[in-house]
Amino acid sequence: MLRHLIIIITILSLSSCIHAQSVQGVVTDLVSGDPLEGVSVYFDDTTVGTVTGPKGRFKLSYNKNLTTPLVISYIGYQTITFSQVNDRQFLRIEMEEKIVPLSEVILSPNDWTRDVKLNQFKTHYLGNTDNGKSCTILNEDDLVLTYLEKDKKLVAFCKDPLIIVNDRLKYQITVRLHKFELIYGSANPDKNKFNVKNVSYAGHSFYSTLERLTTPETQRRRMETYQGSKMHFLRAVVNNKVSKEGFRLFRRDSKLKLSPRRVIGVRKENGVNAIKISDILVIQYKNLPHSKISTYSNEIYVDDFGNYYPVDQMYFEGHMGAQRMGDTLPHDFLLDDI
Repeated sequence: MLRHLIIIITILSLSSCIHAQSVQGVVTDLVSGDPLEGVSVYFDDTTVGTVTGPKGRFKLSYNKNLTTPLVISYIGYQTITFSQVNDRQFLRIEMEEKIVPLSEVILSPNDWTRDVKLNQFKTHYLGNTDNGKSCTILNEDDLVLTYLEKDKKLVAFCKDPLIIVNDRLKYQITVRLHKFELIYGSANPDKNKFNVKNVSYAGHSFYSTLERLTTPETQRRRMETYQGSKMHFLRAVVNNKVSKEGFRLFRRDSKLKLSPRRVIGVRKENGVNAIKISDILVIQYKNLPHSKISTYSNEIYVDDFGNYYPVDQMYFEGHMGAQRMGDTLPHDFLLDDI
């Protein structure tokens, strides 16, 4: 019995070693050469991260299947990203102080009140779902919000990372917000009437769980958020499990169920999945409101975790299109099941 137990433990240990890799390095100031302590080092949109020690050194273990960029972030310095890192690689990273030009801080003489702008930002960035409404921005005073009347556009800028607490999903999300634009067809803040044409945002995110041990209720809420999401759908697409995962596909003007293989082509290219969608598709997942997906490029590249690019060439409407930052999950969510 003891011998069998030792064999089982050995097999499990070998399995962990096969999937676990590590990257390490040292981070210094570009000008002085001094080591930088407390620098955030993480894989984008995941819970996998660490900070540098007193000598500027770090070591980070990660699953070999993880493909998101490695982000090096420190307040007051320019963010550095590595699109790819190798197992046991040692990185020597020099960070340069960030000088924010006045052109990045946009001033408008005919601006809306800050309360109006902040409410619009929260609604369309965090979202209007139960998840989005549960989110709190701890440093919202750091946000610079400007309405450009000529362009009918609300833009947001933040020099330091946003700290967002998602109370419903029990995550703290640290976001380096690179872009936020909210474009209106028409807007009348006095009557609280806003016709939004488009919202777009981009940045680097790191997720920290707020619970030492995830409770069953939190896990249920996370799974509820995941099921029927863009991440869930795209993972199902690249694994040829669209129907098995519970998704049904239709054309816009028909109630005839489509075979996923007939309308979505998937091929491998340099370890990434290239997908081609032949038409605008209606997506139905169980009893959730339907979604629509449109593509504006011949092919879209999707990794096994549901990341896709170019992001502006695939457009979601309906249920999936309404999901915002408050409805996101880290890309290592259910990583072992992929």
